[in-house]
Amino acid sequence: MVSQMSNQNAPLEYTIAITTSRLDCCRNLVESTVYDETAMWWFVDTEFDGFLSRVLNERPSREVRLRSLVMYEVYRRLVPFLRALQTILIRSILFLYKKTGARRTESTLRKIMFTAQNIEWRPVRDNDTGQIRMSDAFFDSTMKNLARECECMGVYPLWTSYRGVAISRLIRNLKILIEKWTNWYVPHIPFELYWSPATTRTEREAHAYFLRKWRQLGNDRTFKKICLQKGATIGRRIENQVEYYFRVTFPSVASYIDIAERMIEKEKPRLVMIQNENGLFERCLVVACRRLGVPTLAVQHGDIDPYRSGYMCMRDQMSADVSERSRSFPIPNMTAVFGPYYRDLLTRLCGYPENAVVVTGQPRCDRLFSAKKIYSRESFLERHGIVSSNKVILWTTQCHVLGVEENSRNLKAVISAIREMKDTTLIIKEHPGERGRYRTMIERYLHEQNVDAILLSGNADTYELLFTCNLLVTKYSTTAMEAVAMGRPVIILDLNSKVASAAIDYVEEGVALGVHEENALRPAIERLVSGDTELSSSRKRFVKKYLYRIDGKASERLIGLVCQMIGINQGARED
Repeated sequence: MVSQMSNQNAPLEYTIAITTSRLDCCRNLVESTVYDETAMWWFVDTEFDGFLSRVLNERPSREVRLRSLVMYEVYRRLVPFLRALQTILIRSILFLYKKTGARRTESTLRKIMFTAQNIEWRPVRDNDTGQIRMSDAFFDSTMKNLARECECMGVYPLWTSYRGVAISRLIRNLKILIEKWTNWYVPHIPFELYWSPATTRTEREAHAYFLRKWRQLGNDRTFKKICLQKGATIGRRIENQVEYYFRVTFPSVASYIDIAERMIEKEKPRLVMIQNENGLFERCLVVACRRLGVPTLAVQHGDIDPYRSGYMCMRDQMSADVSERSRSFPIPNMTAVFGPYYRDLLTRLCGYPENAVVVTGQPRCDRLFSAKKIYSRESFLERHGIVSSNKVILWTTQCHVLGVEENSRNLKAVISAIREMKDTTLIIKEHPGERGRYRTMIERYLHEQNVDAILLSGNADTYELLFTCNLLVTKYSTTAMEAVAMGRPVIILDLNSKVASAAIDYVEEGVALGVHEENALRPAIERLVSGDTELSSSRKRFVKKYLYRIDGKASERLIGLVCQMIGINQGARED
């Protein structure tokens, strides 16, 4: 695999060299992180790859400093007190709202647990009625029908983190908890509620173990030599990062796995459904379920990038039996993917077993099939005061994963292009993961340039915007894929093209135009809004390859797979 990627992704190649090279003190870096028969490295591999990418490409990176380790030592001693307080707080909130909340009841139905991310809690439009309600945007269409067959239960951390959490985010998460508890038809329980005082003992034991391990690894001559391959400065930064993992992350992961095991033992789900299975919390669930014999089903949530870790491990790092308790890369028992491209990527380029990946389509895209029934362009334009004859250009941002310079260039390019176009309205839709400072940045720039654009939050209905717009501008958001499925022309605005940015090359696939210079954006927009015949001919093939079918039945196929895994019926066949 290294030979296939070395020219495209030096950070991933370097990651593989660091993690697989024979060391003096042990077999390799991954082996040195094994604790309780689980290789903890797989909980930081994605983060480490991103860290290396930023460092090697000389982009800003959050540095691990001595102060971080000192603060953690203080925090670690306060953990029992803080965890007890959070448990009391959560139970108080659930008790306070129990009269109106979605209370848990005993049920004879098979229990399905799923990861209900707070970022996905937003207004959702029903595929059948078009009515708007608050729900989990990712799992809504699936849970709506699965709840008829099974007892469904959402779970997600409020603030479990070895780095702490901002007060503003904590308040937001508590607000979401109350909203879910009072307004959702699915019971939702915070992950922290399953904490036990014994968990603190688990974390202390893991901390002592990994501190001894780091002392061995930190003095390993071969490890130091590998770190220094890119120079002394980068080498020290890499060592600091790995030390942080051993002294902070790995002990915390041990405690999270302990909490996850307690949760599984108490709730006794027949199946756990996961999105973002590369996340730290989600991988803890996968490991806990492995140990307790509970099957896991991962549902693809976005692009799978062949040039980053997270999915792209080598075959000898992955167990052939995904259900066994092992030190291998922790993959779920089954992974449901959007289209044949992703199935082939995971089973051929990576080490996923052939029978562990199933094509279902994207459940969220079921709404695209019903778009003409539930959306009205005229209604949207009237609601936002847009002249009906205007061309609508939609820009979906990814400010939170881009640097300051690139964000500034993107703003300048998009606003300059639209400002000079007549009878054109710009709609800017923020990514759900963007924080308030990015919105402030955009608002300030719009004010300075005296541009009357419509800025919508990450909670806005993306499919309604795609249905309404004449053209989409983005960098590598999955909105590009969905825009193609809706028959909209796409422009990939990549002003920092020296770094690979997307799993899918939309331009190479023939469904988008690429723009790499600021002054080239306006001509590209004018060219496509006047006619996109050059792109339309490739859309059908693209959809089949990446999304399988837009037939409104992806949720049914996913539910069929769930039922098959828990023994309700045969289900889940690609028809």
